[in-house]
Amino acid sequence: MGYALFSDDGQPITWGQFEWQSWEVYTTITKAAKVAVVERFVLYGSLANAQVNSEFVASQVIGVVRYLCWQRGIPLVFQPASEIHHTTVRPTRGGGSTRHTEINPLLKPLVDAIAPTGPHQRDAIAHALRLIRSGKAAEYIDTTGLPTSP
Repeated sequence: MGYALFSDDGQPITWGQFEWQSWEVYTTITKAAKVAVVERFVLYGSLANAQVNSEFVASQVIGVVRYLCWQRGIPLVFQPASEIHHTTVRPTRGGGSTRHTEINPLLKPLVDAIAPTGPHQRDAIAHALRLIRSGKAAEYIDTTGLPTSP
C-alpha cells in the first residue's frame, strides 16, 4: 500500500510504500497528517478466486490506518480506484479482451512530475492530488492558492 505526504500548500514531502509491519512508518505518517486519503478496497466477484487463501494484507493495512486516524482525530477519506484510474478495454485476437488501467490523463502529468518509483506510490500520490484538485481538501486544510480542476 502506497503513501504520500503533502504539505499544506500542496507540495509533495515524501512518499513510499508501507511494509505490512513497519509500525514506525504508520505512526510517522499519521502524526504529520491532517487528512488521510485511502483507496477503497473492494473485492470484486470476478477476482474472488484469485484471493483464495489470501490473508488480505491490504485490508489489514487499511484497518491499521483507519484505527490510527480515529485515535488521532485525523479525517479519513475513501476514494474508489475509479477516481484516479482510466481503464480501456482492448480486443484480443481470440475474440476476448484485456483491460488496461492507467492514471487518469488529467492527473498523469502531475504524478509523473513527482516521479514515484512504484505503482502503489503512484496511486497514493494520485489520490492525494485528486483530493486537492477536487476542492474537497478545503474541508480539512487551508487550500488558499492551491490549483483546482473543474
